[in-house]
Amino acid sequence: MKRSGRNLFLIICFILTVCSLVFVGGNIITIAFRGIESLPKCIQSANTQFAIRLSMKTALISTLCCFLLAVPTAYTLTHLPARVSGPMELLLELTMSLPNIVLGLSMLILFSTVLGDGLKDLGISVIFHQNGII
Repeated sequence: MKRSGRNLFLIICFILTVCSLVFVGGNIITIAFRGIESLPKCIQSANTQFAIRLSMKTALISTLCCFLLAVPTAYTLTHLPARVSGPMELLLELTMSLPNIVLGLSMLILFSTVLGDGLKDLGISVIFHQNGII
């Protein structure tokens, strides 16, 4: 019985791996065979250029924000006593262990409160805006 359970697990893992490879490989094959000739046309599309610019802009700004917040935070945590830095590290690591969908929903709820209204009054829109992506 134990052996058949392991075999079933391996079969499920194999099927999921094949599905993943088909999904990713299918996109690559489509680009390789059909997309090479249409790639210049797609890149010149206004929608594609907007998406690339938005992705690059948000990635750059997000990286800079993370760097400017992470380095001082790490420095501070390394110089605090363990009884103080331990709970702070736990709180910071807790957010990293949550799935992205949970964090996104939590932020959506947070910015739908008085805080979000206050930011909106200051001219900083977050919900359904580029600032929310960052």
